[in-house]
Amino acid sequence: MLPDDWSLAPIVSSRPVDERHIQHVLAAEQAARTRRALDPPLSARVAARVFAHRLDRELTAGAEPAGSPRLAARAAMLTSRSVRGELADGLDRLIATAQLPPPRRQSIPRHSSVLANSKLLRELAATLRGTGPLYAGGIAVLCTLLTDGTGPVYNATDGRALEGELLRARAALTC
Repeated sequence: MLPDDWSLAPIVSSRPVDERHIQHVLAAEQAARTRRALDPPLSARVAARVFAHRLDRELTAGAEPAGSPRLAARAAMLTSRSVRGELADGLDRLIATAQLPPPRRQSIPRHSSVLANSKLLRELAATLRGTGPLYAGGIAVLCTLLTDGTGPVYNATDGRALEGELLRARAALTC
C-alpha cells in the first residue's frame, strides 16, 4: 500500500498519448544503437582482435553486427579498406601459389581445386578491391577460407567444395 502523500498524478497523465512522440523516442533509440555499433569501445575492438576467428564464425552464420559491440568492432575491421585489400592480395597469392610446383613439406593449397576456381577467386579479389560497400559476413567467409588449414582450400580433393564456399561468400558479400 502506498503512503497517503504519494501521488500517481505525475505518472498517469490525462493527456492522450502522442503517437509522434513515441515514434521520435523509438527513432532516437535506434540512432543511439547505430552510433554504438559504428563506434564500438576500445575493449570491444581489442576483443574483436583476440576472438577474431570465433566472431568470424558468428558473422559467417549470419549474426547481426549491431547485435554486440564485439561483432560491430569485428565487422568494422573486416570491412575496412586495408583488410579488404589484404584479403584480395591473399586470394591472388593463393592462385599464384597454385600455379607453382608444390613444395614437399609445406602445408599448401590443393592446386587443382584452386586452379579450377581461379576465375571466381579473381572475381572476389576484384570485388574486395572495389569501392562499393560489402557485408562483413561475406568477408568473414573469405577470411576463414584463407586461414583455416582444415578447410576446402587446403583439403578438398576436387573443386566443388571450394566453389561452394566461394559462391556462398560472393552471395554474402552483397546480400
